[in-house]
Amino acid sequence: MPLLPPSSRLQSVLIAMELWNRAQRAFAVKAFHKNGDSFVIAQREFRGEFGIHRSRAVPSAHVIKTWAQNFEATGSTLKKKGGSVKTARTPENVAAVREAIELSPRRSARRHATALGLSEASTYIGDVVVSVNPYKKLALYSGELVKAYRCRGPYQLPPHIYAIAGSAYRFLRDRNEDQCIVVSGESGAGKTEAARIVLQFVALASGQSREVMIMKERLVQAGPLLEAFGNAKTYRNDNSSRFGKYLDIEFDYKGDPLGGTITNYLLEKSRVTCQAQGERNFHIFYQLLTGADIQLLKSLKLQRNLDNYAFLRSSRIHTRNHKEQYQESREPGKPAECRVCPGNPGSGVMNELVRFHDAAASRMRPTALSFVLNCITKMAEDFLVYSLLTVWPSELYDVCELVGSDQATLQGAMTSRTLEESQDFVTADLSASEATYARDSLCKALYSRLFTWLVNKINESTKVKHYGKRKVLGILDVYGFEMFERNGFEQFIINFCNEKLHQVVMETTLKEEQEEYVHEGIEWTPIEFFNNSVICELIEKNNHGILSMLDEECLKSGVLSDEVFLRKLAQCCADNSHCEVKGTAVSHRNFVTTPGASDNSLPPNCFRLRHYAGTVTYNVCGFVDKNNDILHRDLSLAMYRCEHPLLKTLFPEGEWHTLRNINGLRSSLDEQL
Repeated sequence: MPLLPPSSRLQSVLIAMELWNRAQRAFAVKAFHKNGDSFVIAQREFRGEFGIHRSRAVPSAHVIKTWAQNFEATGSTLKKKGGSVKTARTPENVAAVREAIELSPRRSARRHATALGLSEASTYIGDVVVSVNPYKKLALYSGELVKAYRCRGPYQLPPHIYAIAGSAYRFLRDRNEDQCIVVSGESGAGKTEAARIVLQFVALASGQSREVMIMKERLVQAGPLLEAFGNAKTYRNDNSSRFGKYLDIEFDYKGDPLGGTITNYLLEKSRVTCQAQGERNFHIFYQLLTGADIQLLKSLKLQRNLDNYAFLRSSRIHTRNHKEQYQESREPGKPAECRVCPGNPGSGVMNELVRFHDAAASRMRPTALSFVLNCITKMAEDFLVYSLLTVWPSELYDVCELVGSDQATLQGAMTSRTLEESQDFVTADLSASEATYARDSLCKALYSRLFTWLVNKINESTKVKHYGKRKVLGILDVYGFEMFERNGFEQFIINFCNEKLHQVVMETTLKEEQEEYVHEGIEWTPIEFFNNSVICELIEKNNHGILSMLDEECLKSGVLSDEVFLRKLAQCCADNSHCEVKGTAVSHRNFVTTPGASDNSLPPNCFRLRHYAGTVTYNVCGFVDKNNDILHRDLSLAMYRCEHPLLKTLFPEGEWHTLRNINGLRSSLDEQL
């Protein structure tokens, strides 16, 4: 989101176009040092090197001195060709040259990073910083650089994530204006790390009092904890965020953080029970099994062998040092008041999560029944984690003992369903597939509600405890746009969220900006851009949108059908050039297809959407089922009747007097978007 007010945005771009490029700055600094710190000689050589006439301004002594400090702080070096400085082909600010309109910002950032030996990987586009993921650690983030970017405005220093964070922080502190930083990009672009860098900047740039330091430490600690529960390895990214996160940091008038609130949305809970080939479950499972000491594992009745667990067996890829991460997350040296879950001395974050006594897990075994009971829980005073395992019927007693339930209630909820007919209740046995569906639904509901509960616990420890006038800095870390060889319901929802965010950004940065130019009578070359409102309307329009058609299919009684949904979609999108279903492709000659996909036909169970970031082919298998997102009443009731109070908190709809179905995905999706 733009960090500058509309009145100053145009001015900032015009100023940026007059700034000297990196090579010119470097030449002036070297000339200054070479001539005994003489600014007059440096200015004279600067004119001659770059052919600047006397009628045009040259860098002042103060400007050259500032450049010298900046080059020393960033460790930049000069490159010569034929005895003179080679002018940089790629500008640090893409808005500073006309040719940049035809240059991809990502390509510009990559060229800039390559030219500097990957010492930097960012470029400016007005008040936007485009950063490239270098896929390795760089010495770009330190307290010295935070001090440099904290006190200087945009374009006075090389492009950096600190620059956008510093601008937001100064506007909030000095102008008393709320700010929001949106971190967006495709999957694997480095959004999670960029959001962490922004938070790091705020922590280092603000006050150092004991109370402020405690709150900053808690805010910083929350990140790795949520990553453990909300991140997983995907096809493109070893640490992909599988949830959206919005962090509100509240500041006092001095610019010191008083606390914060985290809002999570759209956790990819289907990953708990099923992962695509080459992908894995959430990190926390692997961290616990590979990182915990043997005594803890024995107390939890767990084994280190991942092959013993059905929902962890699908991938044997180990790309992260989970043992090291587990040990670091325990933080034995942290003061109790600095922990995310304070109040229990002698243990760090991970100890807080696993220390409670009355739950554990069981190991994988073949099943004699035609269903799988994959809900084994680890209860904690401040934590609930569960492994998802198959058990013998004879072991059902142990499982019920762990969750505090009697065997008949839990077994009945997993194998049958209670129906209400004419004010009477009828019990119907479930088939094998229906029982498997019930099991998976319970597992996903447990993990999703646990995650929300954990976020609420973090918010309790970081909430603002002082009243008075405050300002807010928001940091939005969103899903990245995803386009895989096989795309399902999860990618559909993720890409729809990206469409909505892209719509807001385009209206703010291009549409409203150009409307302001018209209002002020400024001459400029209009910038054409793709208005993706047609895609958003296609997905979310009432009664005729894709989500509405999914909801309509979910409301039907009997067997849910993805094929019926696809046929309705084909009828609805027959004249829509942005949607292609089998049988509709011939009429859309301008439809842009995914590279490698057939232009003339689609598989019978797929459809294509033309997103702003590219055309994606979706497989509808499981669309209706995943959109349904409703837990059977018997399962909610069984969880609510468990003795542990946490389960009553997680399943409040299980209370008999207020027994009701929870809302499906559409209502929660609309609310969170």
